[in-house]
Amino acid sequence: MAWRLREWAGINLAGWYDQIYHPDFILDRKDTMKIRPFQIERFFARYEFNAPYLLSSSDCEALTIQGLLSMEEGAAEQFQQHWLGYTESQGSPELRQAITTQYQSISIEQILVHAGAEEAIFTFMNAVLEKNDHIIVHFPCYQSLFEIANAIGCEVTLWETHAEDGWELDLESLQHSIKANTRAIIVNCPHNPTGYLMSKAKQQQIIEIAREHQCIIFSDEVYRGLEQNQDETLPAACDLYEHAVSLGVMSKTFGLPGLRIGWIATRDPQIYASMAAFKDYLTICNSAPSEFLATVALHNASTIIARNKAIIEENMRLLTTFFAAYSHLFSWVAPRAGSIAFPRIQFEQDIEHFCTDLVQKQGVLLLPGTCYNFGHQHFRIGFGRKNMPECLMRLEDYIKVVKGSYSWFGGERIAGEDHDKIDQLIGSHAGASNADAPLDDSKDAPFGSTPEQRLRFLPSNLVLMVATLGWSGR
Repeated sequence: MAWRLREWAGINLAGWYDQIYHPDFILDRKDTMKIRPFQIERFFARYEFNAPYLLSSSDCEALTIQGLLSMEEGAAEQFQQHWLGYTESQGSPELRQAITTQYQSISIEQILVHAGAEEAIFTFMNAVLEKNDHIIVHFPCYQSLFEIANAIGCEVTLWETHAEDGWELDLESLQHSIKANTRAIIVNCPHNPTGYLMSKAKQQQIIEIAREHQCIIFSDEVYRGLEQNQDETLPAACDLYEHAVSLGVMSKTFGLPGLRIGWIATRDPQIYASMAAFKDYLTICNSAPSEFLATVALHNASTIIARNKAIIEENMRLLTTFFAAYSHLFSWVAPRAGSIAFPRIQFEQDIEHFCTDLVQKQGVLLLPGTCYNFGHQHFRIGFGRKNMPECLMRLEDYIKVVKGSYSWFGGERIAGEDHDKIDQLIGSHAGASNADAPLDDSKDAPFGSTPEQRLRFLPSNLVLMVATLGWSGR
């Protein structure tokens, strides 16, 4: 399919009708894409909109339409008058112009807007890669970054990183992975799910390796702008390398996933033309209201990002205290950017079993690392939302009871002063009351609104809890 798209993108349409309706074209089904289920989405489909405490969310705190429009004078009135016809397939000129402000050398003709980042990834992989091409993928990663290529028939090498190395990328491993048929290197920084951030020097070295071997770089930059140290913000790959594709989206850094607006930026005209042609078979064009709202958000990028970074900073303070207190149960490499991290359990338990029991018993949703095809110990935790302190409090309730009653977690008991410190920190943000407060037995808090209140109800459930966890007396 990719070779046809390159022809169409080059406006070489002669004979296209005869090609498409040729019997060989119609009957040959051996290259039909068979793609495996998207594990993150299948897991979220079971729990995301039922669990009350989402502690695995990858985005930042969302705005309302009213809140967003209030940031720009006259925007509310303009929105009400906005035309609901078809939009330009590349994205509206106003939106693309606003997107260019995120880059140094990109013009509006080099921006292609999509319905979220997912469509952009799917478009790139199908429009640019061929069967038997080889790609190297920064791993662990968002499943689309390798699964679509795998379904196309590409050869995929996972450029694996590990917590023991601080999730650092190994350039020697990259060099050894390159082959004669290597078409693209897929990188993601700031990184999902670890929060890793490479140095500017390492980014430049990767670009030089790609240039030497004439490889494309597909750079997932959806968390760009959420660096804890602003001086460490990486340049966009498309500004540094003529054959790079930078991926952006309104969902993560801006906290506006409901808009479903993403984009790619590239200075490579062939890649752009191929992707634009393939997109005609997907959404064709984007939602007019979403494009308008995304433009307003980009006009106010500094305000929105500052707001989201303040939430992250406060939540990071709580998480640092939490993981220090429970260091015998969990380990983590503190993230340097983004709104997610990838801690690891240090007790003998399958992570998917742990996460499933947690959401079923306590309503707290963590994402198991099995959804990233990365073993059975890690889980993704999100800290970009305002209600994270309450979610963390609920997680601690669960840990206290299971750890305090049985020894299968391993390690020593948590010191009382550590418990008090965490309760004080988290409670002050979640608005928790003391144990003597009237019991809230509503639908939203059936077991009480404080740790002490909820603990009154848990002993009667311990037998069921241990049975579900598969306790074997460890």
